[in-house]
Amino acid sequence: MDRRSFLRVGALIAGDTSAAHLNNHKPAYLSLLNSRGDSMAAAFPLQRELRQSAILAGDGGITYGPFNFRIFDVEDVKTFVRFGGELAFTNRPATVKKVNDEAFDFFTVTFAQPLPVNAYFVVAGMRLAERSAAVRIGKQLDITALDIELSKFAATEQELRRDLGRALLVGFDQPSVEMPPSDGKSYLGWSTDGKLVNRLDAEAAVDQAQQAVKAAQAAAASVDIRRLPDIKTLRTLNSNVTKLAFLPDNTGFDWKEVDSTSVALFDPNEHMVVKDPETPLSLGAWYRRLKGDEPGVRDAFKAKGDGIADDTAALQDAIHWMEYYPLRSRALTWERGIYSISQLKIPNEIAGISFNGRSFWDSTIMCRESGGEPVIRNSSQEFKMFHMSLMSARPNSENWANHKNGLHNDKGIGETTDVDVTIGRCRIAGFYQGIYHKGRGLAAHNNHFASCHFGIGLDWPSLGDYKPSDVSGVDVFDDHMGFRGIAISNTRFHSMSYAAVANIGANANKIANLKINDIVLDIGCRIFYGHLGLHGSITDSVSTLSATEILELTGGRDFNVSGIVGGGNAKGGARTPQNLIKLTEGLFIGGRFSNMVLSNSEEHAIRDTSTRLRGVTFSDITFHDVGFDAPATSRAFSFGSQNSDIEIINAKLVGSDTLQGIVGNNYSNNRIRAINLSKEGNESPWIVGSTIILVGKRQRYSPARVNATNVIASSARPLEWFYLDDELIEIGGGITAQATAAGNCQVDLSLPVATLFTQPEQAWGALVAATAGLNVAGSVVANGTMLRLRWLAPNTNNIRFSFRACYRLI
Repeated sequence: MDRRSFLRVGALIAGDTSAAHLNNHKPAYLSLLNSRGDSMAAAFPLQRELRQSAILAGDGGITYGPFNFRIFDVEDVKTFVRFGGELAFTNRPATVKKVNDEAFDFFTVTFAQPLPVNAYFVVAGMRLAERSAAVRIGKQLDITALDIELSKFAATEQELRRDLGRALLVGFDQPSVEMPPSDGKSYLGWSTDGKLVNRLDAEAAVDQAQQAVKAAQAAAASVDIRRLPDIKTLRTLNSNVTKLAFLPDNTGFDWKEVDSTSVALFDPNEHMVVKDPETPLSLGAWYRRLKGDEPGVRDAFKAKGDGIADDTAALQDAIHWMEYYPLRSRALTWERGIYSISQLKIPNEIAGISFNGRSFWDSTIMCRESGGEPVIRNSSQEFKMFHMSLMSARPNSENWANHKNGLHNDKGIGETTDVDVTIGRCRIAGFYQGIYHKGRGLAAHNNHFASCHFGIGLDWPSLGDYKPSDVSGVDVFDDHMGFRGIAISNTRFHSMSYAAVANIGANANKIANLKINDIVLDIGCRIFYGHLGLHGSITDSVSTLSATEILELTGGRDFNVSGIVGGGNAKGGARTPQNLIKLTEGLFIGGRFSNMVLSNSEEHAIRDTSTRLRGVTFSDITFHDVGFDAPATSRAFSFGSQNSDIEIINAKLVGSDTLQGIVGNNYSNNRIRAINLSKEGNESPWIVGSTIILVGKRQRYSPARVNATNVIASSARPLEWFYLDDELIEIGGGITAQATAAGNCQVDLSLPVATLFTQPEQAWGALVAATAGLNVAGSVVANGTMLRLRWLAPNTNNIRFSFRACYRLI
């Protein structure tokens, strides 16, 4: 049989996937097999196949086939049948017969009874591997025998590969699974450690549970469980006999024979650990049973939460007990209630504690104590508080006078770690500072502060307060804790006496990574007061009904302030400030103020009295009804720093009041550049005061004149001028001059912005006669500190000239 005929046979065999009921018409490939010749007897080609039929349907007959794979022995075939109503295929015997009785041949199967149309069957090769013939004759190989044996092996391997695909598999990253032996009464199931085990059926499980209850009852009787009226009675029990006791509210206490000396130090009120008077703590104590992974302060620690009883002791016990929970799993649940306290302290040994309330309307800590001590004094790293209210029962004015804070975060001196606090969805009201934070990590989001002097007071710690990893002194910011940053967002501040957020400590200028965004200040003073530090950012915040400036800033480096909207309540309103943004005291370097809408100020909208603004930009700012109380002396921008470099881009003044100027410069040593200023509804001058580079806006000045050569008289109307860029100025207008005699004439004009020329060509321009009937022209050149106009006079008559000139600032 040639290769082409063999390929045709293979194609026919591969394509025959149906199970035809046996008849007198043989399939085409059987004829090809019969005509293969003796060469085929020594060759057993085996294509890739699973050696299994598809799922086939009965047709009422008993004999089916031939099938689409060959076999060596009729014992190699198994038949599996599923009759209607059955759930699985089962092995059903059938008679197997080869088609041509060849060594490797196609076959048919005959069942003992007809298969109805609702019966389905599968025919599969199931050969057991064997070695049935020798492949050597003397020292030579028997190619035919070898060919047969290899094909047998290949057929067996195909069937093995097929059955492996139907086996129970595990993931590549999972260990092998061992099946448990069948006990005839259990179900197969997974254990908690990922193993297959025998599981009891429901009835057996109930029996086992009932037996467990009986065993527990027997065990309870053996340890002498007691019901006690109170904890005082607990101390009278014989711990050698009784190991478990319950109070009337079902609070349980277990006797534990462990050294309890150190534990008792954190529970001086014996809330969690109760001493036995007859047994030293080193040998054991009674331990309160806790419920759940997040014990409730009322359920587990018996705080009342009724707004009347003093819960300080119970809550302090709960805090101390958290040390014995895993780090970052120290969560205390505050059930609905008002918890009256004097003060709570969180020591630095208990890191990662979290107060979790229901909501800030439901879970409230209420301080009824006067004096200056904070309500919560936290020295712990990673303290967290969510869905809580922290309030004072004392008058606001009293707490402000006593400087009483709500949450006081301070790690202390000489510690190697820093406080890092997270506050979310809380309400804090009635304190001098709602949160005082002396640390470099604070995240406060979605909170509500009310009736505080400062909502959040930041006090950046000094490097000397910690144990630094680098004491070289090269960089004061260099220490092993690195920068965490301050993030305050999506928070409402109501009725702040001085500021929503303040950074005014001794190291305020060292703060780093301060980010404040999406703040709403309604009725109160200042969104922010203090130093922006390094990379500070205040964005997308609103202030209404502000009686003081929105921002009072004392310095910053590489900062961003943008998206600020707000101002006083109305023009002439009761809550309208003098200024809207104040820059005071310090140094501002490399920052930007942008995208603001500022309205309703009595005087200057943005007032600068700082030391210096170096490389600071103001862009895209709209002012509305600013300076209305004293428009003759008020400006939108008023710069009173010195040696400053300032740029103003796209600023607009809206309102009916004509101010002294839109941009004012108080000192000549400032370099201020203004681009694209605009106004609506008023005639305010663009600029006022010392020199300001007003790019693209025409201005007027009346020049001084010097009749230098052959001119008896001259006059000039106010001339127009403007900056073409920072150093190039263009001047234009008209001048009238009368020559003493016909001939060369020269008149010098003063400059709108002073400079000192050293060469005539440092200014250039032209003039032409505007008097009818005269054809006279001239030129403009530089002359010292003035422009020189030159022409040739034809007579001594007055001549009106138009001219235009440019000069560069030297």
